[in-house]
Amino acid sequence: MSLKYILKELNIPDGVIKQFEDINIRTVMDLMQWDAKTLKSRLSLTNEVVNNIKDCILTQHASVAIIGTDLYEETFRLTKIISTGCSNLDTMLDGGIYTRELLEVYGKPAAGKTQLAMTIAYHVIAHTPLNVLYLDTTSSFSMERIMKIHTSNNAQPSSPQELKSLLSKMVCCRLLNANEVIAYLELLKEKLASEQDPFCLKLKLIVLDSIASVITPILGGESRLGYILSARIASLLKEIAFDYGIAVMMLNNAVLNFVDKRFDDGRKHNKYKPTLGVTWLPVPSVRLFLDVVNSERRMIRIDKHARMASRSFTYVQLTKKGFVNDG
Repeated sequence: MSLKYILKELNIPDGVIKQFEDINIRTVMDLMQWDAKTLKSRLSLTNEVVNNIKDCILTQHASVAIIGTDLYEETFRLTKIISTGCSNLDTMLDGGIYTRELLEVYGKPAAGKTQLAMTIAYHVIAHTPLNVLYLDTTSSFSMERIMKIHTSNNAQPSSPQELKSLLSKMVCCRLLNANEVIAYLELLKEKLASEQDPFCLKLKLIVLDSIASVITPILGGESRLGYILSARIASLLKEIAFDYGIAVMMLNNAVLNFVDKRFDDGRKHNKYKPTLGVTWLPVPSVRLFLDVVNSERRMIRIDKHARMASRSFTYVQLTKKGFVNDG
């Protein structure tokens, strides 16, 4: 929940909210960096208002104990399994992509990560009543490709009304940097929490293509800002996925792994590893490596999974229909 949303819930006047923004207090993280005395003097707030704001933040973000039966019912209600459209990939993933989880697909340039994301997104809107949000940070999304996948998978042409109904289930938003991603995700959380937006009520898959393009440019150097922003993005994605029963698919790049050591049982380390460093490694619930075998054939391997064995792999084919089963 964004700070602006919290302030509006507390009936804080718009003028006071504008004062927060004027001194660059736009998120809960920004607010926590200010002590109460300085905050009151800069914004002319009373002790009661400051305490109300803090109490509301604690209420929204503090951990609350949950009875096991309630947790089970909530998990059962919010968890769905989304098919990828490839039965052998679904089998490897224990049925498909799970809501309430973050799935990362990483690979070298031109491995087909965006093609895989668009294939899965199309399968969702074409074969389920669910909606898809595609966050495009690299200008890689192609509606022409979606239409080509649709045409290749259907022998009969669709009517204009059928196409309109199909494409209305997918929204694509182009975001250029980490700040834009954070702002959009905070706004999305507000819409999900309100339960008023018709599109958000059926939203079950979010694709972020790609996470590397917005985080890599801000990492490194003496400043810690890049790590703070990446942690905020990770936190928002996890909150959205877990609290609202949504599957999040993130695309990432691969870099060479220069570690030459072997594991204790003699296996070699992976030749490639995902970018963004060790601080990002624990973020995804499931991590897949996508590699090129030849012009059409791809290998997909599990690097991390809570329910399935790591290093399991399968092969798929990249065709006009998108990704399909190998052979």
